[in-house]
Amino acid sequence: MLFNSIEFLYFFPLVVGLYFILPFRFRWLFLLLASYTFYGLANGLLLLLIVASTLIDYLAGIKMDDIDTKKGRKPFVILSLISNLGILCLFKYYNFFNDSFANLFQLLNIPYLIPSLSIALPVGISFYTFQTMSYSIDVYKGKIKAEKHLGYFALYVTYFPQLVAGPIEKASNLLPQFKTKQHFDYKRITDGLKLMTWGFFKKVVIADQISPMIKYVTDSPEQFNGFSVLLCSCLFVYQIYCDFSAYSDIAIGGAQVMGVKLMENFRRPFFAKSLSDLWSRWHISLINWFQEYIFFPLGGSKKGRRKAYRNVMIVFLVSGLWHGASYNFLIWGLLNGLVIVLTLRLTKLKSAANKKVGSFINSVWYRRFLRVKTYIIFAILGILFYTNDLNSANLLGESLFQGWTDDIRGILMNLENERSHILYLGKSAIQFIALVLAIFILEWVHYFQEYNGSMREFVATKPALVRWLLYIGVTLIIMAFSFDQEIPFIYFQF
Repeated sequence: MLFNSIEFLYFFPLVVGLYFILPFRFRWLFLLLASYTFYGLANGLLLLLIVASTLIDYLAGIKMDDIDTKKGRKPFVILSLISNLGILCLFKYYNFFNDSFANLFQLLNIPYLIPSLSIALPVGISFYTFQTMSYSIDVYKGKIKAEKHLGYFALYVTYFPQLVAGPIEKASNLLPQFKTKQHFDYKRITDGLKLMTWGFFKKVVIADQISPMIKYVTDSPEQFNGFSVLLCSCLFVYQIYCDFSAYSDIAIGGAQVMGVKLMENFRRPFFAKSLSDLWSRWHISLINWFQEYIFFPLGGSKKGRRKAYRNVMIVFLVSGLWHGASYNFLIWGLLNGLVIVLTLRLTKLKSAANKKVGSFINSVWYRRFLRVKTYIIFAILGILFYTNDLNSANLLGESLFQGWTDDIRGILMNLENERSHILYLGKSAIQFIALVLAIFILEWVHYFQEYNGSMREFVATKPALVRWLLYIGVTLIIMAFSFDQEIPFIYFQF
């Protein structure tokens, strides 16, 4: 079931209403059944994978809790990791690696008889497997006690607001909240609904309007020149941000309605002054997972700069593979890691230069320059993300440095000619202006949040008439744009 579907508009109010009506002792069971229904309606028999993962990790946790030493607990954490990674590799990576070996054997003129599998990628598999693995590892390390109640543990794995695309929550945060009785709180509920509405605005009014523009470019990459390719890449950054952060907003807001606090997953990433800063603000739950379960166990940055750089590259290699089973994602992850390592390597040189031009680097304009630079780097690297294969990525990468004169001349003259549809990436001028206006509103809200605090609290101080005109206006805009199309969230496929 999609958050941006008609079914969810009926499902969510029904679940919330029954949740508060039911006695507290039955709520966990009701939420568990609702979560299974939410996932099962879209994935059917693939729900059995979640059930299998749940049972394995639950039993492994129980066994580890009965053993005092890490050595004794190790076989059970290994069982958990092999089970979850095995499910993930089979459904997500088997065909990628199998096809890679087949191509290699073909180049060497060696027969290769292992067939590919025709299997669907289960929705949300990268999220719930990482969430259950974090539980098993934390029990193994003695950071938490194993959850003895199978129902509560199953709810932790499948809680429907964040099941499909996160945030990836730790058991220490989520499980205790399920055991706390929540009462109907008007302010908490309305705050949650406001956040959900903001999420729908980002998804429907911005991300879904950019989606066909990106497809317009990737379907015929050969007809686009430098400005159009850069514009496409810059818009894609907004598409994926608005799409993914919208899911997080709807998940966090929906959970808040029911009294559950999920972690913040995005923190205004386009205010970042470096790529490492951007990644500390982007998909925070995943980055925290990589830090805690990969980067720090490898030694973090405590064993010298070279090993720290190595660990950064390993994290971003895994991040690339996590995002998708293709060479595009693999190279995208490595290039992100490489840029961050180069930035860290040049820190000393920058510090020495900073002493000579201190007044300039502390200026507002320099900080703005850093933000624009970071955004452009992230957007250009995004070519590998939104293209279907390396050939298309290479073609657009080469086109990025060509045809700027023709494109700029067309923009300045504003001619309705054969290239006007290319300059607007398949949209009309009016549609393009509307999109730019929506992005401007988004950035204005981000600016307010970055320097002034909560927008929800700010709006709450305004007169009732102003507030309700704003709420109704935003809702009508969302409804107007939602009639166009129903586009799945990008991260459903991860």
